[in-house]
Amino acid sequence: YGEQALKDDIRALLVEWREDIEASERIFIRANTANMRIFLDFDDSPIPKNDERLRTFPFPTRRPTQAEVVRCVTEVLRVKISHLTEEALAAQDQALLDSLPKPKPAPAPTSKPAPAEPKAAPVKLSKEEERNRDLWNRMLDMVRKGRLEPLKTFWDKQGRDLVGGVNGHLPDWLDPKDGAKATLLQVATSSAQPEVVRWLLEDLRADPTIPVPPQLVRYKDGEADEGQTAYDLAPNLETRNVFGRCAYAHRDWWDWQGKGRVKTILTPEVEAKQKREEAKRAKMRERAKEREAAAQPAVAEEAEPAKQDRPAKAPDQKAKTGPQRLGGSGSNAATEMQSVAGLTPEMRARIERERRARAAEARMKTLGSG
Repeated sequence: YGEQALKDDIRALLVEWREDIEASERIFIRANTANMRIFLDFDDSPIPKNDERLRTFPFPTRRPTQAEVVRCVTEVLRVKISHLTEEALAAQDQALLDSLPKPKPAPAPTSKPAPAEPKAAPVKLSKEEERNRDLWNRMLDMVRKGRLEPLKTFWDKQGRDLVGGVNGHLPDWLDPKDGAKATLLQVATSSAQPEVVRWLLEDLRADPTIPVPPQLVRYKDGEADEGQTAYDLAPNLETRNVFGRCAYAHRDWWDWQGKGRVKTILTPEVEAKQKREEAKRAKMRERAKEREAAAQPAVAEEAEPAKQDRPAKAPDQKAKTGPQRLGGSGSNAATEMQSVAGLTPEMRARIERERRARAAEARMKTLGSG
């Protein structure tokens, strides 16, 4: 309300001074862009926006007080004669600027959240496209789950034409993690389905040298080998051995160890060696289990004396009056049991032997005196 009232007063004063303003040769105004609208941007303004008489003060000004306005008018209307060099004048101007109050830094504008991008409208598929996508999903599900017999039947009826051959790439509309742009051999290998891999390699002669798409590349310590193929996607030895056996049986089909990156041609000798090593490792695991099983009874035997040495609940001392077993009274026995509560099993056994020896001596003395 106060700012609007001030704005109205200024504009009313300008209208009242219209004749003086129109008779002036120059009009000096020092204001920022927003405040300049107070003088120019209103109906019936005596100062047009493009008025050629408009000027700004050619020297620094201070706060807009009445004394400052009088000083500025004096500076503009009166002539001064001074014998100063340009360097001295620049120094005076700089000193005046330094004496002016520092403006407060403007608050940092708060960043507005970026408007949410409008969601793309779902693409409406034709019936033929929906049917093709359903067939793709069914086939990929059989490959990943290793359902070989249904997969063979599906391939003979619909799969071959759907894929465009065993080396055809999966469609782009699939999610990258689901194998978009990969081959059926790469999907079966990464899913650890050795029977499906063998069928694709031997029966359909799938190409094992096709590079895998970027989203399926395997990284080790943050780095990845170039030119990875289906063999690099095998997660276990059984799946890798399928490639090795096919490479041995059909050496002339593909460049198995070059472009195919198959590390080992699985000859009968190499496979027999693998089996012997696996049997040896299995035997070592069995022996380790036997040693663990043999060590468990010994641990149980050590724990049994500890159970026996646990102090029993102290009996009601008032109800016991005569000498107790081992030649001691009830109170003495309870005190002794409490004294060995924190000892090791070996120390408890030693104290127990000494206690039995003292009890036997006491019984012998009793028999001798009788």
